[in-house]
Amino acid sequence: MSIDDCAAVAYSILVRLQSALDEADLPTLTDLFDDEAVLIGTGSHNHGRQAVDAYLGAVLEQPPFRWEWREVVVFHESPGALGFVAFGEIVDSQAQQEERAPFRLTLFAVERPAGWVVQQFHGSIPSAF
Repeated sequence: MSIDDCAAVAYSILVRLQSALDEADLPTLTDLFDDEAVLIGTGSHNHGRQAVDAYLGAVLEQPPFRWEWREVVVFHESPGALGFVAFGEIVDSQAQQEERAPFRLTLFAVERPAGWVVQQFHGSIPSAF
């Protein structure tokens, strides 16, 4: 894949994740993760289908949020695999005054017959916030 194609795939994964969050669509959200995915979030780490699904369900029970990505950098590309980092902000617009915090993400995706799925997700808010 060209670097532009890699970036397009990376952004498409981010858009699919945000769309599932926006719709509070747990089945679609969980389908975006591989059965053996590792998910490291701000609050905990999870491995495997049951643990990841439980974490994603808990995320959807929280107030809605969105990510605003300003930079995506592909660090790995091979047939059927893509690794990238994304930098931006996590935004909570449910509060009386919109709240923002820096957010960074490392994501490794693999291509399956049904499309790209997340195999490793590590998202965090820097500790200074």
